[in-house]
Amino acid sequence: MHPNAYSLVHAAAATDKPAIHVVFSTPLKKVTKQYAFFPSLYLPRTSTNLFETILQSSTFPKHQCITHAQSLQIIARDFLELKKIAFSIFAQTNYLPLLVEPERQFLLTQKWRYFQAFDEQFKPLPYSFTDAQLPGFVEPIYATLKSLHVHNPKMQAEWNERITCAHELLHPITEKLLTLNEKVEMSLDNQLFSKQMPLPIETATPIETIQWSVAQREEAKQRIITTPLDAEGKCSCCIPRSFMEAHVLPHSMVKATTTQDGLYIHTQHAPTSQQFHAAQPGKEKREARAKEYALNHYPLGPLVRNQTITLPLQEAIQEMRTGNVKIAFSPAEAKWKCRNETPFALQAAQQSMHQRAQLHAQQQNALLQPYMTQFQLYYTQFAAQDPRVQLHVQAEKLSQQVQENMPWHLIRGDTKWRSKSLTNSLLIG
Repeated sequence: MHPNAYSLVHAAAATDKPAIHVVFSTPLKKVTKQYAFFPSLYLPRTSTNLFETILQSSTFPKHQCITHAQSLQIIARDFLELKKIAFSIFAQTNYLPLLVEPERQFLLTQKWRYFQAFDEQFKPLPYSFTDAQLPGFVEPIYATLKSLHVHNPKMQAEWNERITCAHELLHPITEKLLTLNEKVEMSLDNQLFSKQMPLPIETATPIETIQWSVAQREEAKQRIITTPLDAEGKCSCCIPRSFMEAHVLPHSMVKATTTQDGLYIHTQHAPTSQQFHAAQPGKEKREARAKEYALNHYPLGPLVRNQTITLPLQEAIQEMRTGNVKIAFSPAEAKWKCRNETPFALQAAQQSMHQRAQLHAQQQNALLQPYMTQFQLYYTQFAAQDPRVQLHVQAEKLSQQVQENMPWHLIRGDTKWRSKSLTNSLLIG
């Protein structure tokens, strides 16, 4: 371990200039450094250029707009002006962008973490949880946690939780403890903000899963993580020439034209069934057919020749093969997986937490080796007194929790990242 390592213990936005004050500490001293910083938010890119038009035609605080593949980045002088822009957009569109506090934005941009180690030039070092002096602590972190281990294990566990949430989620230790739902949501905020992803325009309520089997639950958890967000699935390097290409996603919604009169299509896609049944005539016939064939959803029909309907791609292909419909290819309707094997944002977020868990397991094992050599079978009782070991144990557990709960959180949890298109992909097939 670096003998003179500093630990990043605090960050705060300046009140009089576009800057972040960062506090680095050792057990004996602390240093405050100032870094220039301008906070951002991300807006969706739409086919109608809705947000570009609003930003050009309305009076907003001075800002810079940068166009990315998935979003529009709005950069303001300070967080107050950024919030004015966000709430002005909300007043005009009912869309509120994700507002990440400036301190957390700064750490995400720098790829720094609370309780990360830094050298004497304040450059990051490849390890975590070095000793430091925290405000309000009589002794440095290590000594405090060792004392709590003996005299107040419950409080020690709470401080381990606070420190590791600060490290993994960039949640300041001075704020309240997080619930599991809040941990997963904050992780999503951090991961997707770093990838310049905007919140969806249309969010969705939790999916009704009470009738799902165990197999359906596991399939849905895997599918939602590998499904693109609204801004994804349209890379310019892999534009398909046909819906039959392997990298086109099977839950792409496509327009199909019927080839005969009196046709019924037994879709398994609940939103398509519900929308058609609510808007089209012939409800009694659909209800009778659903009862006759014991269908889970109302069929589409009765249809007439050359009627245009929307179906999930895999269903449209099946109907095309039986001669019931024709599909006119349009890249605008399809979504596809990049052939360069770049994961979609949700999968990348889950993989990132898996990597964090592995990193803490490795650092934990390295710290345990001297105890195993010296104490052999009794090493665990001595290692339990080492705050570095226990912090890595807690950080590994936290990363695993977030990774494992992320899919179900997107299906059933309290989240602003669940879009209608994301949930619709789970209701196909």
